[in-house]
Amino acid sequence: MSGVQEAKPEVRLSARELAEYYCAQGDLMAARASIRRALEGAAAHRRLQAEQEEGYLKEVPLSVTLERPEYMLTVEGRADGIVPLAAQVHEIKTTYLPLEELDWEHYPAYHAQLWIYGFIYALDKGLSGVSLRLTYYQMQNGKTRDFITQASLRSCAPALTPWWRTMRA
Repeated sequence: MSGVQEAKPEVRLSARELAEYYCAQGDLMAARASIRRALEGAAAHRRLQAEQEEGYLKEVPLSVTLERPEYMLTVEGRADGIVPLAAQVHEIKTTYLPLEELDWEHYPAYHAQLWIYGFIYALDKGLSGVSLRLTYYQMQNGKTRDFITQASLRSCAPALTPWWRTMRA
């Protein structure tokens, strides 16, 4: 025995990929089929981010590496915003649907992505819980609809669980 440990393989996923996998849905970007629509969505994000309270951090990179016996799993992404004093993770999603038709879980992959970000942020900051805020921005009229919930670190963790289980040997 040489005492040299073999490096574990590393699996890297974006939070978006994991959310899509978790929900067994297609690409979150499928609704943004055109370049024009993508540019409009980015402009809407910037507009909403500029309107947030003092202390709001925009486009916050988040990453966590979790060790399994067989491999290392790294999940990373970028939350649209973080309010550190409120321990709040914010995601903005643009839509052409009427806001009254949308609820907290209307698009399960959006919901799962926010929970993944909440887990990563809480774990990174040593928090027992976070506030999760999902904002839908209606593209035709600029109106918004917010959904906010409080989540414990433990309640956020299942967002990683289904994929995690499939990777076990």
